[in-house]
Amino acid sequence: MKKSLPFVLVAVVGALALSSCGEGAKAEPKTPLAAASQKCAPIIEKAMKEAFNDDAPSVDEMFVLDKDGRALVLQTPDPGGELVAGATFTAAECVLKELDAPVTVASGMGQTTALAGVQEANWDDIEASWTYSAASGSSGLTVNLEIAD
Repeated sequence: MKKSLPFVLVAVVGALALSSCGEGAKAEPKTPLAAASQKCAPIIEKAMKEAFNDDAPSVDEMFVLDKDGRALVLQTPDPGGELVAGATFTAAECVLKELDAPVTVASGMGQTTALAGVQEANWDDIEASWTYSAASGSSGLTVNLEIAD
């Protein structure tokens, strides 16, 4: 019974987030990464609050956009773990959808293990790299997205 709870919570976060992904943004973002972050971060935040209640990690720890909007890091916030890592993967799926990434990118992220090391993909003017850490206390997905020069 305990093993199915993480899956159920990750599924709830994912379903809530992806069902709303793509809804309109309020302010005009500077870059595609800023636009994707602006659309997906509030959706993920709402889904995490519904799934985790008062224990929800901060979405600001998960979505880190540089000041120019040319780089976005999606990372599993502390304390990590399977549930929060699942929410980070759902955030990455939402951002990738907004960036019109090939479906193989999200698929590759979902198949990445700690032993795989850093994985990379490029499309349009986006460069992506990601890794998964299974270290105790800090496990999770980290995705780096940059606009190529």
